[in-house]
Amino acid sequence: MVWSVRDDGGPPPLYDHCLAHFTIKMHHGGRLEGSNYVDGSFGFIDYCDEDEIGIIELSNMAIDLGITYSNDYYLRSNGYFTLIKSDVDALRMCQLVGSRRVVDVYAVCNIVDVLLTQCSRVGRW
Repeated sequence: MVWSVRDDGGPPPLYDHCLAHFTIKMHHGGRLEGSNYVDGSFGFIDYCDEDEIGIIELSNMAIDLGITYSNDYYLRSNGYFTLIKSDVDALRMCQLVGSRRVVDVYAVCNIVDVLLTQCSRVGRW
């Protein structure tokens, strides 16, 4: 089964027979402040497959949640945020899936809000 975004208020799936599947609770629209993720909201992506998870999949999930900006993705383990830098790091999230079959992923916009402008030099000597 392919992953899917859960409808608002929809019930979580039952993963009784397939331990390879899990849910990602993707936090987005917030920011990291020390050891906390503040502001923002979250959505659920169900039927994630541990054999098919990677950076590209996380980006596609974010797009399906309506997140249109560029993101860095983080996992939180033992109170610390760890940047997901590669597909190997993404696979690590499968180790964090507990009996609830849910893992938290934190999307943080990585675009700096700086707009550089240059005065036009046309006609100036």
